[in-house]
Amino acid sequence: WAGDVDSKRSTNAYAFTLNGGAISWMSKRQAVVALSTTKAEYMATTHACKEAIWLKRLCSYIGVKHGIVI
Repeated sequence: WAGDVDSKRSTNAYAFTLNGGAISWMSKRQAVVALSTTKAEYMATTHACKEAIWLKRLCSYIGVKHGIVI
């Protein structure tokens, strides 16, 4: 929360792997200032979950067998 002293914005990051290789990753500052650590984590988790759902659907569509590991 408020990881950047100047802008007061947190940095989000995630990485998804398949068979040991990264298939999607992101690291960037949040667009808005979160008012608490909980809010910052909630926003980051929401973004990562949306990406996970999209990747799962893509893998199913192209026939890639995948396992879910959290």
